[in-house]
This record gives sequence, C-alpha cells and structure tokens, in this order.
Amino acid sequence: MAGNEVDSIEKIGIIDNVYSGQIIDISKHPNADRLSLVKVRLENEEYEVVCGAKNISLNDKIVFAKEGAILTDPYSEDSKRVKLKKSKIRGVLSTGMICSSKELGIGDDHEGVVILPKDTKIGIPISEVLGDVVFDFELTPNRPDCLGILGIARDLGAIIGKKLKKFDLSYNGSDKENNSNLNITIEDPDLCSRYTATIIKNIKIEPSPEWLKSRLIAIGERPVNNIVDVTNYVMFETGQPLHAFDYEKIQGNKINVRRANNGEKLVTLDGKTRNLDNSMVVISDSNRSIGLAGIMGGENSEVSDDTTSIVLEAATWNSTNNRQTAKKLDLNSQATLRFEKGLKKGLCEIGLRRAINLIMNITNGVTSKNILDINTDINVHPEKIFFHYEKIKKVLGFEIKEKVTEETLELLGFKLKRQKEGWDVEIPCWRPDISIQEDLVEEVARIVGYDDIPTTILSGAPPSSKSQDFIQLREKMSDVLIGLGMYESINYPTTSVEAEKRVLINKEEPKYIKLKNPVNSEFPIMRRSLIEGVLENIANNSKVWKEPIKIFELGKVFHDNGGRKPDEPYYIVGGFAGPRKEINWDSDNSDVDFYDVKGVIESLFEEINLEPDFEVSDNPLFVPGICASIKIFNETIGVLGQINLNIVEKFNSEIEKIFIFELSVEKLFDLIKKNKKYTIKKFNEFSRLPSSYRDLSLIINSDIFVEDLIDQISKNRLVKNINIFDVFEGKGVPKNKKAIGLRLTYQSSNKTITSDEINKSEQKIVKELKNKFDIDIRE
Repeated sequence: MAGNEVDSIEKIGIIDNVYSGQIIDISKHPNADRLSLVKVRLENEEYEVVCGAKNISLNDKIVFAKEGAILTDPYSEDSKRVKLKKSKIRGVLSTGMICSSKELGIGDDHEGVVILPKDTKIGIPISEVLGDVVFDFELTPNRPDCLGILGIARDLGAIIGKKLKKFDLSYNGSDKENNSNLNITIEDPDLCSRYTATIIKNIKIEPSPEWLKSRLIAIGERPVNNIVDVTNYVMFETGQPLHAFDYEKIQGNKINVRRANNGEKLVTLDGKTRNLDNSMVVISDSNRSIGLAGIMGGENSEVSDDTTSIVLEAATWNSTNNRQTAKKLDLNSQATLRFEKGLKKGLCEIGLRRAINLIMNITNGVTSKNILDINTDINVHPEKIFFHYEKIKKVLGFEIKEKVTEETLELLGFKLKRQKEGWDVEIPCWRPDISIQEDLVEEVARIVGYDDIPTTILSGAPPSSKSQDFIQLREKMSDVLIGLGMYESINYPTTSVEAEKRVLINKEEPKYIKLKNPVNSEFPIMRRSLIEGVLENIANNSKVWKEPIKIFELGKVFHDNGGRKPDEPYYIVGGFAGPRKEINWDSDNSDVDFYDVKGVIESLFEEINLEPDFEVSDNPLFVPGICASIKIFNETIGVLGQINLNIVEKFNSEIEKIFIFELSVEKLFDLIKKNKKYTIKKFNEFSRLPSSYRDLSLIINSDIFVEDLIDQISKNRLVKNINIFDVFEGKGVPKNKKAIGLRLTYQSSNKTITSDEINKSEQKIVKELKNKFDIDIRE
C-alpha cells in the first residue's frame, strides 16, 4: 500500500556444505606444473585440495566446498548443478574445492577463486558471508528516486518509523591538488542546468573489491573495473548517473557542454559510430566530442587498464532532450532511464561526493578538497510548498494528526518549518515528482493513512481475487506476446447471440449469461469466448491494413453455472493473418502459416521454462489437418489451427487464411501449481565466441515428426540452435518418405569450437538419428 510493489524475491549465495576457510599452506603439485596443493583450515578441520587458481596466497580467506556440496559446473552450457565428490587429480586426492564465483552461482568469473575479506571468521557457512536477498520491485514511472536503493530504503524507513542512516560523503582531499587546470563551460543552459566534476589522480585500474562486485552481480550488472563499478554502484544507490573520463585523453584540459554539429560522428563505448545532429547534446574537449550527454561516453576518452587519472562527472540534463536523443539513436541506457524522469540538480553533487568517497577508499587516489561546480540556476521547479493543515482532511475525507504528518514527511526527507496555518515544506532534491500540496497529502496518506480510513460495510458482495502468482503469470504471458511483435486487443466483454453464433460449432445453443440492464441493448449477453472478438478485429484490420496482422487478447469469458455465480475463467487468444513479415522488396512476402503460430506458442512457453507438446486433432472450428491441441504435462490446455473458411466468410474478412490459438490460463496455472514448475526465465548473456553452421539433409519416413528429430539433436551440448530450411515430398524422394533440411548452429560459451570437434559431433548426431529413426543422408 506504500506504493512500491515487490515483484519477486530471490535468495542468492545459499549453498549447503560450503564454508569460509583459510589457506595455511601452498605447495607445487608433483605431477602438474599449473596446479598447486593447498591446505585449507576451517574452524577445527584441515583439508588438502588441488587448485589451479593463480590469485591465491598464503593466509587468504577463501570459500571452501566440502564433499556433497551442490555447485554450478563452470563448463556447462546451461549452468548445470553438480554434486561435489572427492577425486584424484593427476594422482593426488582432492578432498574439496576452493570456489570461484561462477561455481557458487553468484557471478561469471572462473579465472580465479573468491577471496574473502581478511576479517572474515573461518568455518562459518558461506551463506553468512555471501548470502543475500534480492528484491525485484515493480516501480511506478513517477518515482525516479526509487531507481536508487536509497529511495526504497527511505520509504521503508518511513513505514517502520526509522530514519534513514546517512552514508558517508566525506573524503580526504588534498590542499596540494586543485581542479583549476580543468576548464568547464556550458554553452546552452537550457540543456544542462548543473555540471559537477573533479580530477582524481594516482589511481590504479584493477578489479573491484569482492563486496562491490557481488552487489553489482546480484542486481544483474557485470563488473568491469574499480572505477566503472563505482559509477554504476552509486547510480543504483542514489539514482544519480555518473561518468568517468580518462583525464590524459581530454585534449586542452577543457570540457565543453554544447550542441552537436550536424553530421558530427562519435564512437560510443559500445563500439558503434553514432551520427549526430544539432538537436543532441555532447560533452567535448578542445577538439572533439568525447561523450553523448546523459546517455553514453565516447570510446576516445574511455577509462582503460592504463588509466592513472580520471575526470569524474555528475550532471543534470534536460529530460526531454535526453529522451529524444536516445530515441533517435536507438540507444537506451541505465543513465537515460533516470535522466528522462527529470532529475533535480541537487542530486548530482550528492552522487559525485559519494563516488569520490568510494574511489578514494578503494584506490588510494588523490583529489582536491573542492569540486568543480557549474550551476546555471535555471531550474524553475518549486523548491518549497506551503502545506495547509486542512488540506489532508479536504482531500482524504479524514484527519491525520499534525505530529504524525510532520514525522512522516521528515522521515521521507522533507524539511518542515511551522507556520500559523501549516508548514513551509522544502522539497528534497531526489523528489522531482513533488510540486503541489496534493502530492504531499499522497505522501502522508500512503505511509500512514490508508489503514486509518474509517471502515464501512460494502454495499455488495466482495469481489473474488486471484493469487499474486496467477496475476504474475498473466502479465508475463502478455509481455512475452507483445515482445514477439503482437498487438494486444481489449474488446468489450458484452456481445450478442448473433455475434457468438458465428463461431458456434455445436448444434445445441449454449446457455448465455444475460444482463438485466445492459449498457447497450445490442449487446445483452456476456461473451463465452475470446475467439469471436479477435476474428472481428482481424476482419476489420484486413480492410485497411496490408501488413502482418498479429493480435491477441487476454481476458475473462463467462460460462453459466446452473443459476449460481458464473464461472469467469481467463483465456488468451491470438490471431494471425496476412504476410509473415512487413512487405519489402528484398524480403520473403509469403503469408503466415501454421508453423509461425506454433513458433509463437513455443516462444511463449519457453519464457516460463515450459515445453508444450502438440498433437494433431480435429475441431470443427478449424480446417481439417491444420489443427493441433496444445498440451502441458499431458493435459490439453488449448488449441491452434487455421479457421475454417465457412466461418471466415461470416466475418467478411478480406483475408481467407486466418490462424488462431486459444489457451486456458486457468488450466495452465493449475497444472503449473500442481507440478511446481513455474519460474520466470532470466536473461543469459549471449556467447561472444564465433559460431559455425552445418546443414543436414535427411530422408525420413513420412510418419516421423521433425520435432522428434530436433529433440534428439538438441541433446548435443555443442548445438546451440536448429532451423528447418526445407521440407520436400515428391520427385526424387522414395514413396512414404520425405526430405528434411536442417541447419545446425554450433557454438560454445567458453571456447572456440574447432572443425574437428564439429565433425565428430555431426558424426555422432547422424549415428544416433540412424539408430533411433532409421534415417538416410540425402546425397
């Protein structure tokens, strides 16, 4: 009720049989130059293990896994979990393992092992050291302060009545250092209201401390180095984006904030050349642009392993311009996400000083006591609001005590000064969404007021509700289909008997839920299916739209329940018609078909970690032979196919071939709950290593499903993807046989695959297919 909804909770670093330990001896392996024998002490136990890591030293505190620990296989393509066993490695028994972050499942690093802080107590479960809980919040667009963890913490503190602890913004600046060598100018104050910066010298670029890396990994950020990691950490902490330039690469000791020149080019940190125009803002030195303001830095000023001095900046950019530039360049970043919300200029100094504090602590760098601060003072956002005592009662209809109002607003970071009829309220720099008295009423009400609203009896029966998991499933399915290029349609739930009869396939007319007082007399009943509405949408679009039509609707249908309250199950129906892709001179302009729709279903279920089965079926609604039931856990939950032409004619569609799928969300959820299989699929980073392609041309029996072949081939760990590029029956192919062309993509996430490995893999695949399906290779 306080405004921030927790979408999911994930526990990380919770592993049994894994403890903190200390290295007490290191010696060479007698049979391997690259391996070491390491003695590890827990509290009252000692173990000897074989270790190949190069980043270990005597007395290091490390993460030690005993026999029986379930760890992540670092060489597995799908992060397979394996049980640790004692084993001989090059003739020496290893009784455990010193773990890397990848083996613990908390990161991607496998080059070295995790080194714990020196003050870590040994012999304790690693969950007490590295264990953490990640809360995934569903934030509203009007709360940019909650894009920093301090915003969430501040709200939580207000709810429980605790003041947020101040974090350290202090640092030991040197009297000998000053920033006067760097000249900063802002040509257009409308586009940058404040620019703060400092020079930090004598730094060494190296990996971040383990605590910093683990926190970034926990929120899905890839650690880069100590400087870049601090700027990202502070952004996620305070909500203020920052950027670091290599000071030695800034020409002329000058930073100028200006509009880009038409036709100007900039290579950004992602390696792409950006074509700029005069509407965009850049940061430049004396000779060239070095960054795209508020979006991404330039490659020509990037912090690298050789960097010894940096310019650290935090600025406030025009939100509209930032959003328009990002859209023009199709370049969205975490910084853009925040700047487009309209950050206030007071936040940038907080972010800068916090970043300086962290960098100085972990690099022993040197900087000036004073920062460079160019404040153009054009922000017209009101810094103070007069808040009248009576405003709360007038807006909410009930009173909240003045003392409670004061305490609540102060816990949220507002500064109050008592006046005769209210308060002068100073708006904190992290709250750009607060501008009028009603905003303050909402702040007080959401923290302390909703539970105090006087109780009244409902005039009708309370509505039923679904579990959060069911709602999450519905939202996920909708999001996936939109991501697959479909448009969501929301039709009225009321309809007419005549409209429903267009998709009626039973001779006996069903019982409809009739409305006693319909809003529109033409629609006096509740719909029994979503199919009729989606077909009507497609028919209407076909008259004016010649591009691909991909529409879905997720909603309730209403079934008679023998005089009792109607059943209101949720269904999702998708409709496809017209060309497969947007019409273009150099692309395939063929029409959508059954397999396109089947692919959408497969992609939908892949995102919730389920694999559907398809079984040929007969349904009067669909064309015979072009219809299949959709199954999960051997239970039918839906159907897909091509709509019968006699039904299409009833809708006066200008496109004859219409494909529909229908899924029961209720049945799907019940089956998932019963089998305890539902998990939201998370993003896995793409392999950066090269891939190779091989084509297989096979002759198989006509009654063999290609899907079965693909399932068998997919078991091969080197095969990343399989595409069907040809299906043929007829001349040149034996009777009762068909020719299938498959393109196999080979790729590994941890090494480049050799031609010899691919050849061996292909030979193994062909052998397995011959044994299982009696296939022949087509010459």
